[in-house]
Amino acid sequence: MCFQTLFEAIQASLKDSYDYSMYMLANSTKMEIYFGVSRDVDNRYKEHKKGEVKSTAAWNFQDDEIKMKTISSGHTQEEASEKAPALEQQTTIRGYTIIQTSDI
Repeated sequence: MCFQTLFEAIQASLKDSYDYSMYMLANSTKMEIYFGVSRDVDNRYKEHKKGEVKSTAAWNFQDDEIKMKTISSGHTQEEASEKAPALEQQTTIRGYTIIQTSDI
């Protein structure tokens, strides 16, 4: 294996390790905020909408006013999984309840 091929393989494997994102869902109707971690935020949002995520299963995505925002990306799973609960603990928005992430 030539050096360039080896370098590209290492670069590709590192890229896969740093592809987790942290996101926030805010439900203005219920006055609740949820922080999550995912490799595919768009697909994860669909899972939330279908009621497949325990923490937000009680939300009504048709009637409630819910917005999603990607907070940051380019994390390892471990790094993102450590930061999301810290955000839960540090975040205070008047009138909102922070929903505890159940599976990070």
